Amino acid sequence: MKKQMKQGIVLMAMMATMALGACTPGTPSSSEESASSEAPASSIDQNATTVAVTLKSNRGKVGTTVRSIGFTVTVSQKGKSYDLSKSTLISLAITGPDGKAYTKNSMLIEPGDYTIVASYKDEATSEPTILTIEGGTPEADVGFTKTAENFDNVNFWKLGQFEQTEHLKSWGDQKILVLPIDFADLRFESTSFVGGEASVLHDINAAFFGESEETSWESLKSFYYKSSYGKLNLDGVVAPVYHSPLTGPEVEKLTQEDFDKVAAANGADTTSDEYKVYSQHWNVSWYFLEVALKNYVDNNPTVDLSQYDNDHDGYIDGVWMVNSHKSESGDFWWAWTHHDFARRGNNLDAEGNVKETPVPYNLCWCSFDMIRHGPTPYYNDGKNIDAHTLIHETGHLMGLNDYYDTDSLSAPIYGVDMMDLNIGDHNPYTKMGFNWITPRVIDYTSDYFTTKLRPFQESGDCLLVRLNDEASKTTPTPTALDNQNDEKGMVEAYNNTPFDEYILIAYYTPTGLNAGDSQGYAEWKGHADYYGHGGTYEKDGIVAYHVDSRLIKTRPDSGGNKEQTWLEYTDTFEDLHPVYELTKAKDGTDFFALVGGSYITMRQTNTKSTSWSMNPESADSMAGLDFREISLLNSNGDPGNVKGSANPRYGKNTGVTEQILYTPDGNSAFSAGMFEDWFTYRPATATKTVFNDGTPIDFNFCVQSLGVLDDADTSNDAATLLFAKI
Repeated sequence: MKKQMKQGIVLMAMMATMALGACTPGTPSSSEESASSEAPASSIDQNATTVAVTLKSNRGKVGTTVRSIGFTVTVSQKGKSYDLSKSTLISLAITGPDGKAYTKNSMLIEPGDYTIVASYKDEATSEPTILTIEGGTPEADVGFTKTAENFDNVNFWKLGQFEQTEHLKSWGDQKILVLPIDFADLRFESTSFVGGEASVLHDINAAFFGESEETSWESLKSFYYKSSYGKLNLDGVVAPVYHSPLTGPEVEKLTQEDFDKVAAANGADTTSDEYKVYSQHWNVSWYFLEVALKNYVDNNPTVDLSQYDNDHDGYIDGVWMVNSHKSESGDFWWAWTHHDFARRGNNLDAEGNVKETPVPYNLCWCSFDMIRHGPTPYYNDGKNIDAHTLIHETGHLMGLNDYYDTDSLSAPIYGVDMMDLNIGDHNPYTKMGFNWITPRVIDYTSDYFTTKLRPFQESGDCLLVRLNDEASKTTPTPTALDNQNDEKGMVEAYNNTPFDEYILIAYYTPTGLNAGDSQGYAEWKGHADYYGHGGTYEKDGIVAYHVDSRLIKTRPDSGGNKEQTWLEYTDTFEDLHPVYELTKAKDGTDFFALVGGSYITMRQTNTKSTSWSMNPESADSMAGLDFREISLLNSNGDPGNVKGSANPRYGKNTGVTEQILYTPDGNSAFSAGMFEDWFTYRPATATKTVFNDGTPIDFNFCVQSLGVLDDADTSNDAATLLFAKI
C-alpha cells in the first residue's frame, strides 16, 4: 500500500561517490560514537585527567579494524577511573605505517605498526598505543562464485502458492486487465479532467502499457521490462470506463452487505464458512471489482478472461481499478492491493477442476490523480503521466511486502526503493525473489582477496556473504539452537535460495531506472523537512543490505489461538499439504485452524508489530525480537535507521550518500565489529557479531575503487572490493 506523508512513508538506500585508488580511510562522522559512559562527564575535572587506551589485542591481521579488535578508553582522576569508550567526548587518532590517518572503522590493510592515541575533549591525550598488523598479499579477482543459475522453483510466486495466496507471476509474458471507474458526481468527461474521457483513457493506457517516452518517467510495462533485464513482459488491456451510478459520498457508505448482494449475484458463495472468516477483511474495492468486471463482460460478450489467467489456476491474476475520486480525501481513497476473498475457492468447478473462465481475485486500486497530478502538476513536461504508484502496487501484486515501517518507528532502508518511498528501481533481494537474478556467493577458498563488482543497474551483479557448505562443516554454532537440517553443533550454511539470512552487496549508480529520481521524486522533494532530498542517490557507490527472509514452518496449535505458534525455521521449500477446519478462537471469533500437516511461510517484515520473529535459542516461542526482512547496513554503522523512535523524520537521510554508501573517499569499510550494537540477536556465547540465527559474520570488506562511468560504454565499469576473513 502506498503510504501518505502524514503517516510517514518508506525508505531505502543505494549510492556513492566515484573515485579510484586504494582503500582510503573514511572521515569520522558524529554518529560513530554513541554517548554512553559509566560516569557523567560533568563529574570529571578535565584539567586533572589521565587518558589511557587499551586494546584487547595488540596484534591483528590485515582486514581487521580497531573497533573489531576491541578497545577501552579510560579517564582517571583522583584515584577513580571512568570507562568513556563510547562517549562523544572521546576521539581516537590512528596513524598507519603508510602515514595515513584512519578511524576505528577503517579496514587496516597495510602491514606494520599503527599508532593509536585517545583524546578526551581534544585536550587531554593518552600515551601512544601500538597495534601491529600482520600482513598478506590479497589474491586478485576471486572469492565469489555462482551457486545457482536461477530461482525457478524458489521465488515469491511459488511461496505464495505454499501460503495459499495467489500472485501475479514476475517473469515471462503476463497480462492484466485495467478497469477505469468514474462516479455520478465526478465523471471523467467533466471539466475536472482536462481533455475529458478520451484524454483520461489515453493517459491511463500510457501509464500502464506505453513506451517510456509517452510518460514523464516510465510506464508500468517499460519499468518492469527494464528492471527485470527483459525477463518480465507485462501487458494488458484498458477497458472502457465503467460509469458507476453512485456518488463518492455514497461509495463511502457502502457496507459488506452491499457487497454480498452483488458478489452472490455474480456467482460467489458468500454463505461458505471460508467467506464468513475472510469477510472481516472486506474492502470497498471488492464491490467495484465485481460490478465493473461484470459490466465489462456484459458489454463485451466476446472477451476472453482466460487471457488474464497466466498461470492457469482459475483466478484472474491481476485487475487494476483506476477511479475518478481525489486521493487527497483520505485513506479511503488511497492506493492499495487486496484480494476479493468472496471468490477464494471459486476457481474450481464441482468436480474440482480449474474453471475455463477464471474468476476475479487479485486487485489493485488507486485514484486517477495518482497518475495525472493536479491541480499543480508534478511534471511540467506536457505529459504529466506518473506510474510510480502503479509500479509499487504491482510489486505487491507479485508478492512483495512494503519495505517501510508501517508503525512509523524506523526507516530500515531509508526510503530509497520502489517498495519503500516508491522511488528508483527494485533492490537485489527483490530481484532475486522475482527470479530475475542470482547472486555470486562467497566461496571461502581465500581469507584475503579482491573482487570486481559490476554496476547493478546494468548487470544485476551482486555479492552474497554467508557461510557456505564447506565452511559450515568446521564452524561450531554459538547458539543453543541447531537447525534440523544441519549436523549437530554446526551452523547453517546458505541454502541457495532468496529465502535465507545473508548480507547482499551491490554497486549502485544513478543511471537507468535510478536516474530520473536521483534529482528527487517530485511528490517528495517539496517536503524537505520530512523527505530531505526526496529521491534516489545522486552519486555512485556500494550499498550493503542485511536480509532475513528465512522460512518458517508452522504447525497446528489446538489451544484456540488464531496464530499458529508451533514454529521452527526451515530450508524446506515445498507444499506440506496443510489441512484446516473452522474453529472458535479463544475470543469467540471464527478462524481456520491448522489441524493437519504444516505450511511454509516467510513472516519477517520491516514492521516489528507484524513480524514473526523467533528467538534462535527457543524453537517453540516467539521472543518479539526485532528481525527485519531487509535493512540497510549504512556505512557509518549508526543503528538509528533500525532502532528508531516515535515519529522520526526518516527523510533527512533520503538521498544522502555520505552516511549511507561505502565509497573510497568516504566511509569505505564494513566491519562486523562496527555493527555489534546493530544486529538484534547476540547470544552470550558469541565471541563476535552474529546474524539473527547465531551464525558468525566472518568477513569485513572495503571499497578500493569505483569504475569511471562512461555513458557510451559501461561494459568495463566495475568497483573493486577487498574482503578479509576475521
